[in-house]
Amino acid sequence: MLTTPLLISLFITLPIALCFYFVNLFGPVQKGVIAFFHPFADGGGGGERVLWCAIQALQSRYPNYKIAIFVREGVQAEQLVKDSAARFNVAIDKFPIRVVHLRNAARLLPEHYPSFTMARQAIASVQVAFSGLRQLVPEVFVDTTGWAFPYPLASLAGSKVACYVHYPTVSSDMLESVRRRQTGAVHNAVHITRSRWRSLAKLSYYRLLARVYGWCSRRADVAMANSNWTINHVTKIWGNTLRPICLVFPPVDTVSLTSIDTSRGRVHDGEKEGGEE
Repeated sequence: MLTTPLLISLFITLPIALCFYFVNLFGPVQKGVIAFFHPFADGGGGGERVLWCAIQALQSRYPNYKIAIFVREGVQAEQLVKDSAARFNVAIDKFPIRVVHLRNAARLLPEHYPSFTMARQAIASVQVAFSGLRQLVPEVFVDTTGWAFPYPLASLAGSKVACYVHYPTVSSDMLESVRRRQTGAVHNAVHITRSRWRSLAKLSYYRLLARVYGWCSRRADVAMANSNWTINHVTKIWGNTLRPICLVFPPVDTVSLTSIDTSRGRVHDGEKEGGEE
């Protein structure tokens, strides 16, 4: 029979032993390396524009730091840099950028998970990040995709964690929609909204996921969000963070906008907008 001192010893030493085990799975922290977790960095959306503007700003402010990107297989650094200039008018002058390929990045796609999609994607994000951190442990791990679930893993590996949130993975609006049993909201199927017990089960599932999401998000050393709306929503889910969440508006290419000819289609004096009545 286990004695009280032995139980106390196990309680203290077991977490320490597990920490040593997980830390030994990773290599040493690469000082002077900032790595962005952006598995689909070859996309052409607003999230990718944020990524390249962030890289450009870091290279300008900290020229001695090296930049790496955790990205899906088949994507090369040279093509990424060309695309950033062609698509977003963001020129990356300092080269090379290291690419760390994620062989299992496709696991993040929602079509693989017809049920419990968010939870299974969350697990997949940890698996994908783990495969990247086994290859490189940066001094700073920056998430620009919104996958908060790997933050504890990156922190355990020895990296400082920073994140830029475009939209919360779980929001208070989602929880409220399920609670009110609103059809069509957050993939809330009719057969769920018509059942009180199924709605309660889904609400419990979302609340559990929100707690895990909040706990993982609080592991970030620095957090940024793209709007006051996002800050308000993530604050409700995350709770108390290490530091206040910084408001950083998404970058806009104002230079290209000023070159647009606005004289065409202008409403002249005496004309009514929208044509004759």
